[in-house]
Amino acid sequence: MRERTLVATIAICAVLSSCGTGEKTERGIELMPDMYHTPAFKSMQAMEVSKDETIDGTVCHVVHHVSAMIPPVAGTIPRGGPGYEIAAEDWASARKLANPLSPTRDVLIAGQHAFNIYCAVCHGRDGNAEHGYIAKNFPGVKSVNGANVAAYSDGELYHIMTLGKGLMPNYRAQLLPQTRWAVAHYLRTLTRATMVVADLEKTVQDAELDLRENPGDAIKQSAVETGRSLLEQRRRDLDSLQKIGEDAGREFVPLADPTPEYVVPVWPESDGEHAGGEHPK
Repeated sequence: MRERTLVATIAICAVLSSCGTGEKTERGIELMPDMYHTPAFKSMQAMEVSKDETIDGTVCHVVHHVSAMIPPVAGTIPRGGPGYEIAAEDWASARKLANPLSPTRDVLIAGQHAFNIYCAVCHGRDGNAEHGYIAKNFPGVKSVNGANVAAYSDGELYHIMTLGKGLMPNYRAQLLPQTRWAVAHYLRTLTRATMVVADLEKTVQDAELDLRENPGDAIKQSAVETGRSLLEQRRRDLDSLQKIGEDAGREFVPLADPTPEYVVPVWPESDGEHAGGEHPK
């Protein structure tokens, strides 16, 4: 009886000690100290760390105040990757950045998928700004399938996507770092394919003009036919590049609703032999 009274008294004291009008900073009485808990610190709270230090030949007990917001361990990076420390106008440093990804098929598909979502609205799915949805409202938008992009390194393209440039905002919140690098690879591929077609069109036009001036020249006739055939092949290659993106987009279609593992059984209709809804045992 005495033990029960003691336990009840302790429980009442614990409840009363947990009540108060001010901010609670102590746990009070713990009835079960063997239930271990992790101490919680406020973000701006200072912790006291004491140790013995030798000062002027004398060993002293020194107390240091350390912020509860402990800095990360040296050599580690925060979740989501390190911060981007290159200034917006530091193009020399951006040019030195190396693309950590290889231009594999999966990387190009991922880059094209992101480009079609975030970039095509302004620059067009084929990189031609005239085919973008807002070109008529923002005439200063540039195409990204010509020599202006070919002159940039992958690091500079990544730099533009990270910090923005001119009318273009940054896409750090929309694209993860590895996705930005994938977009840079895709832009490089799209630019090369588009420029090859443009160069061949110019070559074929010159050959056709030369043939009109020399209509009976078999060599010039052959050059025109060869150029036209090669141009048709390169146009198909460029169309195939766009088709890959359309097919790959199907992989991102949301999955169908899952089928429940348990389905309620449905009894078959009675055939008249078992009246009253009874079933054979």
